[in-house]
Amino acid sequence: MKIGCVIPSYNHAKYVAEAIQSVLDQRMPPDRIVVIDDGSTDGSIDLLRSIKNEKVEVFEQANAGAHAALNRGLQLCKDCDFISILNSDDRYPPERFRRCVTYLEKHPAAKLVCTRLRLIDENGRPVGQLDGRQRRINRIWANLSTTQDPIGSFGLGNFTKTTSNFFFRTGTITEFQPYRYVHDYFAALLIGFQGGLGVIHEDLIDYRVHATNTIKAEGKGPVVEEVVLMHLDLLAALRPNLETNPVLRKQVLAYLKIAFQNYTDMRSELFVLGIARALAGNSKTAEPYRSFPEVNEPSTPPS
Repeated sequence: MKIGCVIPSYNHAKYVAEAIQSVLDQRMPPDRIVVIDDGSTDGSIDLLRSIKNEKVEVFEQANAGAHAALNRGLQLCKDCDFISILNSDDRYPPERFRRCVTYLEKHPAAKLVCTRLRLIDENGRPVGQLDGRQRRINRIWANLSTTQDPIGSFGLGNFTKTTSNFFFRTGTITEFQPYRYVHDYFAALLIGFQGGLGVIHEDLIDYRVHATNTIKAEGKGPVVEEVVLMHLDLLAALRPNLETNPVLRKQVLAYLKIAFQNYTDMRSELFVLGIARALAGNSKTAEPYRSFPEVNEPSTPPS
């Protein structure tokens, strides 16, 4: 059994050494740690070059986005049995790999497993259970524990939260889509609808929240737009099975009903507009939605 860990690194000189060390400290250690620096400008690459450990392989590329760094890492780890992803500002508790491998060995139908997560601040301290961000995540995981329905729980929000929460059998994900914000959500949803998503109800990742998190730094409008487009792409990806599988059709409809009323970055009105564009054969299906007023309105049905 061979485990590979992919670390996409971008301008996290303050955190990346801690991320790598958390992988080296695993009680079930990986065989390879592949770090892809995506054109960092903050000195990260000098720090990475200074690491002297035979398991740590560092690759450099011009800035092309997180999905490109991840895809390169997947190719470099395709000789492994399992692949884990860790973003360069997050970290793992020592038991994570062991717990994930054990889960996948006990659940042969599962292709990807994710776990509960703990939010930490810039200094690595837990934000605490009373913090609103942690409470939102906890509510979704509480629902997941009650219903055992990952698809329905996705309608409340992306409970995987980050690609750092992905531990999967090699080949499960061969390529991440070129989204800026939701490549993790798309991949997890697709695997969930295919019946291959597993969950572990333990806090086995520390997800760092700080001022330079991509979504925080760039605002909500672009995120809303990409969430709408991602869901249109999801329907297109599922379409062959939707044609023949009535159970899947019901699952997708149930998920969308929940997401339209609960997922804060999903604008159902713009999703309907996107479907209308696609049905009309409109080449502008993916044209920006940011000029529409719904971008700044909650995704709830009219009263």
